[in-house]
Amino acid sequence: MGKIVAEKASKLTYSQLSHEMVLGKMGSDVYNEAKKVCPLRHVGVRKSKLLSMPLTATTEPVPIGIVVTPEAFISTAEPSA
Repeated sequence: MGKIVAEKASKLTYSQLSHEMVLGKMGSDVYNEAKKVCPLRHVGVRKSKLLSMPLTATTEPVPIGIVVTPEAFISTAEPSA
């Protein structure tokens, strides 16, 4: 989960990253990796926090400081039968 978020944060601009979080693309990517470990119904971003952002305005992706905690993602596991 943290690997996926850190990878996206380093490749995308802040605007692109926030769009992926809001529209569910990031949750979908985390879901696709996590479902290999245990059955899930839904994964989504619940909370995000911007730690740092470069002062220059560029259109190129720049590293953004982010915090990724398990509590930031909501997930619903499938009930065991």
